[in-house]
Amino acid sequence: MFDRLEYILKGELLDDKLTRFAYASDASAYEIIPKCVVLPKDVDDVINTVNFARDNKIPITARGGGSGLAGQAIGEGIIIDFSRYMNKILKIDKDYVVVQPGIYKGLLDEILIKYNKFIPPDPSSSNFCTVGGMVGTNASGAHTVKYGSMIDYVLELDVVLSDGELIHLKPIKIEELDNSREGKMAEFLFKLLKPNLDLINKRFPKVSKNSCGYRIDKIINNDVIDLPKLFVGSEGTLGIVIKIKLKIIDMPKEKTLSLLGFNDTMEAASHINKILALKPSALEIIDKSIIDLARISD
Repeated sequence: MFDRLEYILKGELLDDKLTRFAYASDASAYEIIPKCVVLPKDVDDVINTVNFARDNKIPITARGGGSGLAGQAIGEGIIIDFSRYMNKILKIDKDYVVVQPGIYKGLLDEILIKYNKFIPPDPSSSNFCTVGGMVGTNASGAHTVKYGSMIDYVLELDVVLSDGELIHLKPIKIEELDNSREGKMAEFLFKLLKPNLDLINKRFPKVSKNSCGYRIDKIINNDVIDLPKLFVGSEGTLGIVIKIKLKIIDMPKEKTLSLLGFNDTMEAASHINKILALKPSALEIIDKSIIDLARISD
């Protein structure tokens, strides 16, 4: 069935039993055996795979490191794994970096630190999760309390839509709308969301990390429609991201650690607002049971 697709791919198509079983699971407890796995080498491979899947009514799942805990990287159709080939840094500038979705966050961190730069979201799986997956899930990490999540760092995206069209998404002003696919999308979203902004702002939780649904609260900022933010956290349901432009910031010049002691959790909670006013980069609670275990093991 997949011979025609395999023939036009520059990358690889794997449909042997061993590979399919290997890709049937991720870091979650779920297991779904896919029909095949595609390892694309470029955007044309992605477009050809999307067109083939659409014509044959086969679902597609984009996969990075497979580190998700909710089964985001598995599916019964075609798995597109970007980590094998589409894992390059395309450009590093003073304030941004452009990457392919399959690059591992840990590797990107190692390279950016040479420029005294970093991308703050740091999930515990940083060493084996991909940047594309982080965009898809709006990943964050231990330092979200200060720095926010991936949606705060995505500047532009290149995306392949379900009809195979490649679009470039970036923030666009109302007066700059045109008849392009991107312009029509932005105009539609503006007309849909603008009359409901008060309701959206009232109902959306005011938290630094939110991966629940499309982030329609982030799309309109005055007269600017920020199309990339619609796709951050969408987990591949709106399109397949094939290039990412991310904001990078300077590494902090100094770091310090403060240790505070409280009699119980309620007392600690009563001081949270005072602690947050100091703008800490991370907070960690160690309760009595952990301390007791540490004493025993010591």
